[in-house]
Amino acid sequence: MTITAGFRVRDGILLCADTMYTGDGKSYETKIFTTRVKGAAVAFSFCGVQDYSLMAIQDCQTAILKRASKPQSMDELQDLIRIALRRLFKEHTEMQPDDVIELLIGAWTQSDGLRLLSTRRAAVFERKEYECKGSGSALARYLIGATYKEHMGLRDVIIHATQVLAEVKSHDEYCGGQSELVVLDANGSLFPIAPEEISYSEEYIGGYDKWARRFMFDFGNPQMTDEDFSKRLDSFVETIKIGRDKWKEDQRAFQALETLLKAKGLTK
Repeated sequence: MTITAGFRVRDGILLCADTMYTGDGKSYETKIFTTRVKGAAVAFSFCGVQDYSLMAIQDCQTAILKRASKPQSMDELQDLIRIALRRLFKEHTEMQPDDVIELLIGAWTQSDGLRLLSTRRAAVFERKEYECKGSGSALARYLIGATYKEHMGLRDVIIHATQVLAEVKSHDEYCGGQSELVVLDANGSLFPIAPEEISYSEEYIGGYDKWARRFMFDFGNPQMTDEDFSKRLDSFVETIKIGRDKWKEDQRAFQALETLLKAKGLTK
């Protein structure tokens, strides 16, 4: 299985996924695929049976590319994807009822802007905020729901998604490998966040989670005096400050991510 998530925020769409494939063994490959044509840009991620899922994405990409010479509306784009999926399920009768093929799609058209789409078999529908798919989706929804805010921007949701994928990968045996994040911005530009920048950031975000969980026991301890609680709180805050300072000093992590975000205009 997998974990993949999509976020629709005020200035774009973020798709993210792990890179571990499970079957007869484990392998590590991309799960996000992009296509750009005249007046449209699309990013696909998936969960489910690997071969059929990849075939579904390729069929959708082929259908979009065949119409590349003509500007496409969002409704036309959705119809192309729906027809491609319907044909796949109709032609491959050997597929079993439990052969899952589900896609998350970030789509942009020059005429209609951005839309986050989700599929279930041949159904294609819009998600206004976020969606998660795969074996790690229940945990991901819990983590996202605790922090997600309406009208978040890409910069904040990139940090949020990095934390969510790190947590899911550490708890779900069917999710793993490097995390990959791809941004589709409001102008229709597609760009990935470099895997090494994500990996370094995960290390520091994981440290924050560890200390926050430890502090939770102090927060919920009714026998602790206010004075002792204040001391633990001060210690927690100081620990987090030290961790953030180390992150900022790490040329491979904080500054590399900050440079990329500035280059893409996402630091405002």
